[in-house]
Amino acid sequence: PNHNCISYAVSSDGTHWKKDSKPTLTNGPDGSMDDYACFAPCVVRRDRELWMYFTAGSGITTGPYRITLANSR
Repeated sequence: PNHNCISYAVSSDGTHWKKDSKPTLTNGPDGSMDDYACFAPCVVRRDRELWMYFTAGSGITTGPYRITLANSR
């Protein structure tokens, strides 16, 4: 469980990065749409919210994979 994740990191120069100590998002519990994987994030600012589109996968070898959305204020 939770064998992969998406983590927030910031850099002022694009070479040296500082990553949060805890993941932003981990894969979900068995039977969920992201029980196998969550990866390939793209964050977009919309007004006062951050929207993160990411790929979610269920099933160890068969998928399906889908684009999904998480948002935060």
